[in-house]
Amino acid sequence: MTVTDIGLVVMIVIALLFAVFDEFIVDYALRGKTRLRVPLRRQGRLDGLIFILLLLILLYKNITTGGTVVTSTLILILGLMVVYLAYIRRPRMLFKTEGFFYGNVFIRYSRIKNGVVE
Repeated sequence: MTVTDIGLVVMIVIALLFAVFDEFIVDYALRGKTRLRVPLRRQGRLDGLIFILLLLILLYKNITTGGTVVTSTLILILGLMVVYLAYIRRPRMLFKTEGFFYGNVFIRYSRIKNGVVE
């Protein structure tokens, strides 16, 4: 395995861990039962598209220069993870008994005073 393949594997693992954490662990296992889920608007669609286009350029370059099949496969898997994170996954705000999750950060209700988070 080359350094490029190791870097791709690390990025895939990080994206997969984030997806599992965001989808299952925050919702069901952290800070008690979820009382309310509020879907939020998606942001960063253009960023996701740019990243996918860069991955396609890397894939084309890898195929035309005779790169390994492993590298091409890892680039495709990373592209699928980006598609899921940027276009399929819905961002949401989760309200729990003691506080809420916003952007994967837990904010306690007791920290909110006069509209300012301390």
